[in-house]
Amino acid sequence: MKTIKKIISIALLLALMISPFVRNWGGGQLFVLPVSAADSGNFGTNDSLSYTFDEGTGVLRIDGTGDMPDWFIPFTTSPWYASRTSITSVTIGNGITNIGNEAFAETALTEITIPNSVTSIGDGAFEECASLTSVVIPDSVTSIGVSAFAGCESLTSVTIGSGVKTIGSLAFYRCTSLTSVTIPDSVTVIGGSAFYRTPLTEVVIPDSVTSIGYGAFEECASLTSVTIGSGVKTIGESAFGSCTSLTSVTFLSFMPPEFEVYEPYFDKYYSIFGDIDDALPDLIITVPYGRKSVYLEAFAYVGIQIDAANIRELPRPPSPPALWIPPVEQEESAEEEPPEVVVIDDTVVQSVERDGVLYAILTAANIAALRSDDGVILLTFEGQEDIRLTISLEAFEVTDILVIVTDFGTLRMSGSVLKSIREKTVTLSIKKT
Repeated sequence: MKTIKKIISIALLLALMISPFVRNWGGGQLFVLPVSAADSGNFGTNDSLSYTFDEGTGVLRIDGTGDMPDWFIPFTTSPWYASRTSITSVTIGNGITNIGNEAFAETALTEITIPNSVTSIGDGAFEECASLTSVVIPDSVTSIGVSAFAGCESLTSVTIGSGVKTIGSLAFYRCTSLTSVTIPDSVTVIGGSAFYRTPLTEVVIPDSVTSIGYGAFEECASLTSVTIGSGVKTIGESAFGSCTSLTSVTFLSFMPPEFEVYEPYFDKYYSIFGDIDDALPDLIITVPYGRKSVYLEAFAYVGIQIDAANIRELPRPPSPPALWIPPVEQEESAEEEPPEVVVIDDTVVQSVERDGVLYAILTAANIAALRSDDGVILLTFEGQEDIRLTISLEAFEVTDILVIVTDFGTLRMSGSVLKSIREKTVTLSIKKT
């Protein structure tokens, strides 16, 4: 009897299990296997957005107008999260303005279409999409969120649009197949660990970037060459730490950036190149013309061990037109005394040449026009062996730096020294000896 009851129980259980797949057909029963079905629904503010997922094709489509909401796995998840391992392609309709946090995280997608209506990509939006191979970020996008593509280990191609200003921390963290990336000249901030442990071989950071975060390119073991644009003001600790193949770094900024140092443990420090105790015998640093000593001091100040012989200078640049001080042709007259100064307009310092001596003045208006963002006032004299330069000291700031470049040397004076002179003007006599 017990055996019969056990058989009946098993039969009932099997009936319950197969009942979803048994349908009425012509008065009888037909046993069928499940077929692909479309899942759809509304979401977002006031259900203004809609989604459709076709299980048969693996295509998820998002439509509507406005921002997608944010999710925080596992506490909140998207309506399609349960089907994430079946989603192979995502198409976002034109009208979606923001891709929400963790919107497509952990999906099996291999491709994504982002329309020009999208202006931001949320934190973790495509995190751990291990099968994603390429992505094109349109020019409309201004920010790439934290961990937006972190862990996309199959990602080999990324096109970053010309509107992106911020690349968030960990944005491409551990994208272990990404060998190249072009950072557009719209980007101003590269977040911490943004490209941590990617196999990039060369990095060019444009002049638009002002900040490179901590560990931004840390453990990029294939990285051999880095060019850092002239606009970079700060570089975080370990930004290029443990880049074991790095042999060339070029700085384009006239003044060295601020090199941040981190002390996680007592007597243990990390500079932009990682552990401060690690020597860098194979690393060649290239800096602007005439700036070797300044960079050497900046490195030494934070404990970066760079041999002076490994710091090279770029070739001397041609004189910028706005800084050129052309002589003004005058008829010679034995009766006239050489004029002390001549200024033709407020933006270009002009001069008079008499008997081989160049007379010029730097007025308050000239100083304001020639001062760069980092307080450097650069004057270039070519083909002159004897110069008289009269400077209006009242216009100088303590933080200014006056650099006078001639054929026979460079004179560099700090604003603090010039401000210490009590006279309102000072005349420098620069003569080849």
